[in-house]
Amino acid sequence: MSLLHKMDREIYVLDGESFAWLLRKGRHEITIDHNTMGQTCGILPVGIDSARVKTQGLKWDFDWQTSLQGDVSTSNHLVPENPVVSIETDRPVLWTCEIRPL
Repeated sequence: MSLLHKMDREIYVLDGESFAWLLRKGRHEITIDHNTMGQTCGILPVGIDSARVKTQGLKWDFDWQTSLQGDVSTSNHLVPENPVVSIETDRPVLWTCEIRPL
């Protein structure tokens, strides 16, 4: 995962149940397609020691330091009434989201 942080490319990971992509440092507005995206989502500090993350538009919004040794948002939920999720981070983090079955 640390190699993803060094590459200057957009990286997406997709399997039959979920997808993920690297959110670089800064503010991100993610448009939510509730017909495609499932309920469960997460933000993971993979390949780094920690990151300060603030969210808006999730069921359990948060504004705290995340690390694999401390607080991690692995099972948050998208809110059907919210078409956009805002994420602000001071370091790159991995955004994950469940895919609805076809």
